[in-house]
Amino acid sequence: MCCGGFFHLIQRKSQMKQRFRGFACISLFLVLLANISFADELEQQGYYRWATAYGDQVAFTADGDLWIAPLSGGEAKRLTSAKGEERFAMFSPDGQWIAFSGNYDGNTDVYIIRPTGGEPRRLTWHPGADFVASWTPDGKVAFRSYSHNGQRSYEIFTVSTDGGYPEKLAVDEAAHIAFEPNGDRIAYTRYSLGYRTWKRYKGGWAEDIWVGSTKTHDYKEVTNNVGNDATPMWFNGRIYYVRDNDARANIHSMKPDGSDIRQHTFHTDWDVRWPSLADGKIAYTLGADIWIFDPLTNETHMIDVALPSERLEARDRFVSPEDYSDYYGLSPDGKRLLLSARGDLFLAPTERRGIIYNVSKSPSERERYPVYTPDGKQIVAWSDRDGGEEALYSYSSDGKGEIKRIAAASGPYNFKIAITPDGKFAAYGDNNRKLQLVNLETGDTEEIDESQWEIRTYEWSPDSRYLAYQVEGDNDFQSIRVYDTKDKTIHNIVDEMWQSFSPTWDPKGKWLYFFSARHPNAFAGFNDFSFITLDTEQLFALALQKDTKSPYAYTDDMAMNGKDEKKKDEEKEKKKKDDDEEEEKEEKVEPIIIDWEGIQDRIVQLPLDPGNYGQLGAIEGKLYYTQYQTSGFLDDYDEDDPRSSLCLFDIEKRKTDTVIKGASSFVLSQDRKKLAAYKKKNFIILDAGETKEPEVDENDPDAGLHLEEWVYDIDPRIEWRHIFHEAWKHQRDFFYDPDMHGIDWPAERDRYAPLVERIGTRDELNDIIAQLFGEMNVGHA
Repeated sequence: MCCGGFFHLIQRKSQMKQRFRGFACISLFLVLLANISFADELEQQGYYRWATAYGDQVAFTADGDLWIAPLSGGEAKRLTSAKGEERFAMFSPDGQWIAFSGNYDGNTDVYIIRPTGGEPRRLTWHPGADFVASWTPDGKVAFRSYSHNGQRSYEIFTVSTDGGYPEKLAVDEAAHIAFEPNGDRIAYTRYSLGYRTWKRYKGGWAEDIWVGSTKTHDYKEVTNNVGNDATPMWFNGRIYYVRDNDARANIHSMKPDGSDIRQHTFHTDWDVRWPSLADGKIAYTLGADIWIFDPLTNETHMIDVALPSERLEARDRFVSPEDYSDYYGLSPDGKRLLLSARGDLFLAPTERRGIIYNVSKSPSERERYPVYTPDGKQIVAWSDRDGGEEALYSYSSDGKGEIKRIAAASGPYNFKIAITPDGKFAAYGDNNRKLQLVNLETGDTEEIDESQWEIRTYEWSPDSRYLAYQVEGDNDFQSIRVYDTKDKTIHNIVDEMWQSFSPTWDPKGKWLYFFSARHPNAFAGFNDFSFITLDTEQLFALALQKDTKSPYAYTDDMAMNGKDEKKKDEEKEKKKKDDDEEEEKEEKVEPIIIDWEGIQDRIVQLPLDPGNYGQLGAIEGKLYYTQYQTSGFLDDYDEDDPRSSLCLFDIEKRKTDTVIKGASSFVLSQDRKKLAAYKKKNFIILDAGETKEPEVDENDPDAGLHLEEWVYDIDPRIEWRHIFHEAWKHQRDFFYDPDMHGIDWPAERDRYAPLVERIGTRDELNDIIAQLFGEMNVGHA
């Protein structure tokens, strides 16, 4: 026993030594791995813009701040850390200052800072935006601004580093400028397209360089390139600038009279952007990197800069999705509000404060246009979780069930989903201007109709047989059609020579209501001798059956027969009681019969004043609608006096109530007993039929809908990758030329995508997307 115990002890010690050696090896491996990861963090690259070099240093903007790094490359040091962004950094001629434009305190002004850091000194103070353009030879900061002339044309001002009142340069219109080092001449461009995505632009705004004396004002245009000649820089008797008439923008130079043009850089992968000359060196951005061109040696090279940034804007954080909601709806019983926000689906209780939960849980995908199924068990929405391409999916409304793919989308981009009341089919429009019908059980999809423009407004009849929808005809007028799913026929139900829109069904299937612009009432426009039409839209009802009488025929007959008001009220009350009893007996929707013959002759105008109208939704005997005030281009928007309202029209009483002033849209629940309205980024829930906005119950603060505490954890990096891909996809799907101007669009996506991994702010992402769009060589894309 003792010997056995002794040998067992020896064996255990041996095993412990082996384990210790193994643990030590693992520990060493983890330490090395951590060091490698830490080294990778130290060597992380940023997205560099607006570089300027002097001596052995280069300053630039990255991660929303101003940085400085060795000209030989290496780790950068942060110069600023303010919340606003710094741009257009430029070293002074003596290298003692760096001028930049800082967006601090709600405005963009000119600041200077020492290369060693410290507190920035503000030089401009007026409310317009000021952008650093250059330095004068005597050490003043030159900046461009159009705040003084009241027009969108830049002028150049100079201001001392000690501050003071800026002085306007005696040149009519200028954006980028360079000063002759030992003379009185300037070189400038009248426009600045640096922020625009108009690569290879050859239109009337193309930049050209002008040269002249500030004493004699003999300014002359010295370039006549069909493309852009931008950002002049004066050095050693020549003017250096960026020209983009070829496949890529590169640095060129010329004599001050425009002769002897030479090309100095020959980049073929990226455009030269934001060049800046100081101390005989031109620093510029290429892709996301900093490059330096030496005019004396005619050589250029990249600087390898490491950016040890916290990337604060890229960190996980909580946000309020309410500010980013893009679509909403109600559960069939109105007890939950369905929201799509930041690409996910959320459900919020409408009756009392409660848990708001995420149904889709897909930060790397985007769900759009969600809608409840009539039984309330599922939510149907578009999602690009299918390899980045949209498809129709269903989600369990309790968030526990499996996410199921219903059908592929007919178009690359698709609009709202309208499900039949029986839950069997859904209709939707796509960006191919077609209206589709999909079987929710099998996923089979068929085309219903096609329009001159996208079909975005459609609504099912209460019996699920008919679909009323809005199309655009060959005359560019909106019109209304009805599709019969049983006969598979399409019927034009209005005169297509009138603008008609927003069809909605009477819950009992007797009427179809809509707006139509049939009240021209033109005004004379004396400025250009034309006609102006305002408030042209009216409310109409179309009787679906031949024997359906006008909603006002009964009372009109009574008035003709001389019956008194008391008798009228008695008859109305009896009719209402009969209708209520009939509604209680009904357990299923009766089939709707439409008499197509002579249908356009059964349109009745309802007594609602002509105006500007939007949505329309019917409940029993009443119509909710949105109305917009007529306003001109110069009218300022006032949140305290909004231009839109949610209103309610009582058909029988011929009465209109403004329910929510400032509401711009609304939805009704499936049973049409609840309504949700959108007002100034807030949602208001009310019972259908209410004529005013519900008041807050001060005795029960938890009553009603509460979104003020709604927060959501986001990972900006995941969102940025998705935004980049979706932006690329939208151009693919909506650009007017399917050939994308001959550009290999997938290849451009793959070329720009790695840059997204280097960004630290949303503004940098916007810049990448803008440059990507610019590859198509088209304006306003």
